[in-house]
Amino acid sequence: TEPHGTSDDIILEVVIFIGTCVNDPNCAPIFASSQLITVLYDLMADKQEDDEIVLQITYTFFRCLQHESTRDVLLNHTQVVSYFVDLLYDKNSEIRKMADQTLDVVMEFDKEWAKQIRLRKFQIYNADWLQAIERDEGFGADVLRGRATGMVSDDMENAGMFAPSRIIADTLFIEDDEDDGDQD
Repeated sequence: TEPHGTSDDIILEVVIFIGTCVNDPNCAPIFASSQLITVLYDLMADKQEDDEIVLQITYTFFRCLQHESTRDVLLNHTQVVSYFVDLLYDKNSEIRKMADQTLDVVMEFDKEWAKQIRLRKFQIYNADWLQAIERDEGFGADVLRGRATGMVSDDMENAGMFAPSRIIADTLFIEDDEDDGDQD
């Protein structure tokens, strides 16, 4: 019998090889017309605890997104975008970084996904800040408005020079229930 790690090592080498091949634009249509992308997607889920395999498959998909034929398969025939969003929470910083870069490519080519990804990234990167807004506990709201540090005066805010709740609401397409005196 062979050691358990040996088959994973072979799988890793094959994934790296595929990632290298997909750099060639002539290979992308071949990969797109095969079951290879679906197999890699399933493998990514099966080997989710193996950081090296997940990282290399993510890189391979990053390369696949560069070509229309493989991009179509990834975006329209798998749930890979949702998986990449989940990888933004991964404990491994390299996986998080590669997932983030891959999602940037998705946003470049798919405007519908771009809206959802932008919102999720905002939520992830600003989780503590968003919790403070939701709590709206006196000091937390003042910090968010810059008052606690004296950076923003009431006059500046009333003049519309600084309206964080309006900026966030406009950016994220969320209705602002609070009337903070701003007029658009």
